[in-house]
Amino acid sequence: MTVCIAAICQGPFGPVVLAASDRMVTVEDIEFEPPMPKVWQLSHTIGMLIAGQSGPQAELFDRISHQQPKTVQEAIQLYCSELGNLNRRNAERDILAPLGLTMKSFLIRQREMAPEFVEQLRVEIDKNRANVQTIICGIDKRGAQLYTIDAYGKATCNNVVGFAAIGAGRWHAESQFMFAEYTPIWPLSKALLLLYVAKKRAEVAPGVGEATDYISIAADFVRIDPNDPIHRAVEIGRDRIIEIQDSAINEEFAKVDSFVNEFMAQARQQTASTQLPPTTPQQPKRKKPKT
Repeated sequence: MTVCIAAICQGPFGPVVLAASDRMVTVEDIEFEPPMPKVWQLSHTIGMLIAGQSGPQAELFDRISHQQPKTVQEAIQLYCSELGNLNRRNAERDILAPLGLTMKSFLIRQREMAPEFVEQLRVEIDKNRANVQTIICGIDKRGAQLYTIDAYGKATCNNVVGFAAIGAGRWHAESQFMFAEYTPIWPLSKALLLLYVAKKRAEVAPGVGEATDYISIAADFVRIDPNDPIHRAVEIGRDRIIEIQDSAINEEFAKVDSFVNEFMAQARQQTASTQLPPTTPQQPKRKKPKT
């Protein structure tokens, strides 16, 4: 459980990619925040943000970084290829090897097996897939690049919208960018402030921690120092924005609550005034008998 966010913006000397990630690690019912960032550097202008199982992600990062990708596209291709290899190795070890099969022999001998057995193995192989989500972003000869990759190795380009998030806090973070009508032509300062707000809002999601790592990628991969004056200034601005937003929401809630209560009270009074009081039925008059 986590949240990772990235956004493309415009700096004074060209495009910049900003990113943020928490440090929360969830193992069954235990949550803790180790001093280990989830924003990893693949090259001097390419970053990788991770969510999901940290073990497989560490293995994938190790294999990709050793191949030193030169572009974001190359890093994505390496990641998807290594993810497929990792899932095949795990499926062979955990599911097929006890049956005397490899992935190759399983594919060849499917016609010899009962369809129900083949389908069962396919379901187990799919369940055994590494539970990972990844953002790969950076600057290369094509400009600013921002991609998300799911557990099936499907890469999605987010260059046009200019932002993306993964993890449990994804919807909370992305909603801040959508409400702000964000575009990748936003200036660096404005985008940085929104990134801080989005990360803070995402902390309401289960499993998202408060400790945060921020990076910027332009001519180089830079981790934003928590003691940097810019970091503190942006934090102050973020807290002020959230305070103002929450105060305005509570004020409007109070106004609407007062209006609704007053309206309902008037409606009850009007209803009561239109009701006629109950009447006693008149008894018919008896005629006097003739004498």
